[in-house]
Amino acid sequence: MIAVIYLSRTGNTEKLARWIAEEIKRTGLSVELFRLEEFDQENIDKLEGLAAGTFTWGSGDVPESFLSFLNRISEKERDLVTGVFGTGDSFYPHFCGAVTQMQKVFFRSTDLAASLKVELAPQQQDRERCRKFAEVFKQRIIRKSSRQ
Repeated sequence: MIAVIYLSRTGNTEKLARWIAEEIKRTGLSVELFRLEEFDQENIDKLEGLAAGTFTWGSGDVPESFLSFLNRISEKERDLVTGVFGTGDSFYPHFCGAVTQMQKVFFRSTDLAASLKVELAPQQQDRERCRKFAEVFKQRIIRKSSRQ
């Protein structure tokens, strides 16, 4: 199973998470969507893949409520296929800085397949970017399965 988890303040990241989950489902993979607070982090080891997203806070920071999850991922040394995504405002000097920070942690601790940064509220053209995210994600899952 693939878990898509997200933290959203204004609804922008939630919309993006829903689109990503829908596109992953369209590839034929089993997927479930979770708000961060609904996701049982003890289940990470049972997942085939994980896509995680958040908004960017302040001047390019990961929101504090997302940090414990990010720390949990950093403790992993496992071949979990992952993707990261988020929304932000390019007005700030570190556009989607939370995604950049997540990329670093996920790259070190997991098999990071895809990342996606979206300006503010997702627009229709971002739907295609979600489709590509899902396809890259699926291909990495297939490649991992064929090696086992």
